[in-house]
Amino acid sequence: NMFFDFSSLSVAAKSLTEKKAAELFAEEIALRTSVRPEITESGSLSPCVCFTENKSIEDKDSFVLSLENNILTVEAQGIRGLIYGYSYFLRKIRIKGTLITLIKDISGSYSPDKKIRGHQLGYRPLNNTYDKWSYEQYRRYYLDIMYFGSNMCEHMPYPKGSSGKNELMLYNEEEFLPNVTAMADELDLDVSVWYPNSE
Repeated sequence: NMFFDFSSLSVAAKSLTEKKAAELFAEEIALRTSVRPEITESGSLSPCVCFTENKSIEDKDSFVLSLENNILTVEAQGIRGLIYGYSYFLRKIRIKGTLITLIKDISGSYSPDKKIRGHQLGYRPLNNTYDKWSYEQYRRYYLDIMYFGSNMCEHMPYPKGSSGKNELMLYNEEEFLPNVTAMADELDLDVSVWYPNSE
């Protein structure tokens, strides 16, 4: 087992993509420990989580983790792989106060078994959850499914010309889908649309 004290944890990132991943990671740590790690461009301090873009990694769903002297390096081709990398770390720790225990050595290269790993959701009045969600709740949901390996969200729009907006829905349906699609794009989460062919 390895121990980290989040009260002294730093996060290293240089490129815009690395900094985006670092911000998301710091946000997750703050949610779990009430301590938000400092983000710097240097990974020389320990303990530290370093984010590194590596274009030579085979595809954007793969990532590499290496742990040495309480410095964890997360390498991936882009934001999607970096999210998968740090979320794997989060799934393999136990937290007590600001102290965490890494329950196994997570060093290694990781690639998914399946190319498409999606989740379907719909902003329409035929369920009891999604129609009430705010954009921030959709963003949170996107991150949650990515933390467990999803690389695609599938939306189900309402039938054209027959709005089903109810009193729970916060947004106009025609504006909603482009907006949540743009949010998914920021995380490099693929988007598909399920639309019944009834003609």
